[in-house]
Amino acid sequence: MIIFLYGTDTYRSRRKLSEIVANFRAREDKSGMNTTTMEAAKTDIGEIQQALFSPAFLGNKRLVVVNGLLSLKRDEQKPFVDLIGRLPDSTTAVFYEAGDAKSLEKSPLLPLLTAGKFHWEFAPMNAAAMATWINAEAASQGVSFVPHALAALAEAVAGDSAKAANETAKLIAHAGEKKMIEVADVASLVVGETHEDMFGFLDAVANKQTQRAATMLEKQIEAGLEPMQMLAMLARTVRLLIQARDLLDRGVPQNEAVRELGVHPFAARKSLDQARSFEMSFLTGLHTALLEADRKVKTGLTPTPRLVLDLFVAKAVGA
Repeated sequence: MIIFLYGTDTYRSRRKLSEIVANFRAREDKSGMNTTTMEAAKTDIGEIQQALFSPAFLGNKRLVVVNGLLSLKRDEQKPFVDLIGRLPDSTTAVFYEAGDAKSLEKSPLLPLLTAGKFHWEFAPMNAAAMATWINAEAASQGVSFVPHALAALAEAVAGDSAKAANETAKLIAHAGEKKMIEVADVASLVVGETHEDMFGFLDAVANKQTQRAATMLEKQIEAGLEPMQMLAMLARTVRLLIQARDLLDRGVPQNEAVRELGVHPFAARKSLDQARSFEMSFLTGLHTALLEADRKVKTGLTPTPRLVLDLFVAKAVGA
């Protein structure tokens, strides 16, 4: 059997991989001696081939997980085009990739692995898909969301399924015997993650309210939000506001604009309302500054992410 897991939503893909391994061990390999995980970039190609074709040890089945095979050079992948078609029935091979279809499109193995029955792409979820997923997570624990609370949480976590899982677990624990999650629960527990928090911060920046912006920044950091998380959240919020401001400037009807924004209607309507407060030049300038801040962190031009965030705020307020 061949299983292929790929996509940039690595929280969900890793969870699926863990389920596959756990189920295999429960059924076929309680000792763990017939389960092998290999990193393609750190393992000799011959060793991977040997693992895939070796018989099970004191058992009937083997599970071999290969991470990153499709990320190797094309020439290194080519021998597996033929080998995968000849895998013994005793081997269940799981090929795991953190990239999406576009980043893997040059791999000679991609058509073969996506043609099989057992392949899943874990792409980032839009707001509607995220809400459905969060709702299912809560329902599995016998807990329900008030509709606006579900929309608020989906908006707050954006496409981050790991954050969604953590926040949902926290809300489920808080719900207790009530078994219902209200808007107030999301507002009080999902600290610093709502669109309103980002909008308030941007509003302070736009009005050059240095002290207010700095206070809001400190509040988020004290609540446990990492500087890089805040930069990422600001970037998502600014991109959404740019889209909304463009739709408003073009006179697109609200119902159509809500659809075009591609987020939950609850969040889309709020973004359109909030975008009226900002000039496009201000938003595009902020976006450029955020890209520069991200570049400084990733290239090590500034010692710490927190300093990068502070410098971004100072520059944005003073601009």
